[in-house]
Amino acid sequence: MVMKSYILITYIIAIPWCAGGLLAQQNVGIGILAPTSRLDIRGDAASTQSILNAQTTYVGPTNVIAVNGYSTPQSGYGIGGSFTGGGTGAQGVVNSTATGTGIGLFGTAAGAGGNRIGVWGNSSGGTANYGVFGSASGGAGSYAVYGSNTNLAGYAGYFNGRGYFEEELRANKNLIVDLNAGIGTLTPTAKLNIIGGADASLTTNGFVQLGSSTSWNLLLDDNEILARNNGAGNDLFIQNDGGNVLMCASELGGVGIGLIAGTSLANGYIFCVDGKIIAEEMRIQNSTNWPDYVFQKNYDLMSLDELKESIETNQHLPNIPSAAEVENDGILVGDMQKKMMEKIEELTLYILDLNEANKKLQEEVDVLKVKVSQQ
Repeated sequence: MVMKSYILITYIIAIPWCAGGLLAQQNVGIGILAPTSRLDIRGDAASTQSILNAQTTYVGPTNVIAVNGYSTPQSGYGIGGSFTGGGTGAQGVVNSTATGTGIGLFGTAAGAGGNRIGVWGNSSGGTANYGVFGSASGGAGSYAVYGSNTNLAGYAGYFNGRGYFEEELRANKNLIVDLNAGIGTLTPTAKLNIIGGADASLTTNGFVQLGSSTSWNLLLDDNEILARNNGAGNDLFIQNDGGNVLMCASELGGVGIGLIAGTSLANGYIFCVDGKIIAEEMRIQNSTNWPDYVFQKNYDLMSLDELKESIETNQHLPNIPSAAEVENDGILVGDMQKKMMEKIEELTLYILDLNEANKKLQEEVDVLKVKVSQQ
């Protein structure tokens, strides 16, 4: 033991001094007999003391560097400091009562070209791996990781991969997504793809809610739109300030009112209503032949005797559907208006014929009255 101490002391004493510092032509070791670096310091296995302690004693408003590492063997190469630890590779602690900004670990990179990374973190092989980890316990104004870039052409943060947030994601300005955004899905197929919401109802809030739950709001789910007002149903306005509403514009599909989910719309119809309709005015644009043909001279008007026989046989007017047909099939409003007009025009012809016959009878009566008065 005495021999080892003697050799170490002799080695240190042999280092010559030079102006302004200590000059050593070989490796210097502290706590090791065979140093592998220009300065190799080893600790004591029985001691928890720091291996190297550098402390400045200058007092004043200047950022004095306690330890400075400099390595530039060639442009783009060199590591100023390398630290390896079983738990923490490098630790930065701010111990200050000043009200300014305290920085636990600071990295800067500058140059005229290439990529510059101020702080680089890399991890692998663990159960959970974090390249850079930040933790903050303060309230408003506290950020575990903070990035700043006032140039709007650049970005304060960059993620080459997915980002994960355990709590809310808040944007104080615009949130811009260049590709697709997914909620409830890792593979969105549209600009905004939402999967896994609730039904839109008076008590559940759908996939998307526009407005406050305690006032007017609009809900969307995967096949429903619902307007609410503080938990109750509300009016839904469409194109309230003008513009047309085009539904099934290509005549593919149909519109149903008063029909429950799963009900099939009547085949061949674009608009189906199960219930009553009230309107101040309705226009039927009928493209078929309007029954002015009744007044054509070649129209085959059924005689009153034939009409009587038809009614007694069929119990309804000719060319008018029976009660059973109407009950089963309903009526076509435009077609029925045409049939009714046909009957009105036929009735007009019957009245005109009766009027002509009545006029002849009246003439005969008048003649008979004259003869009677002359007797």
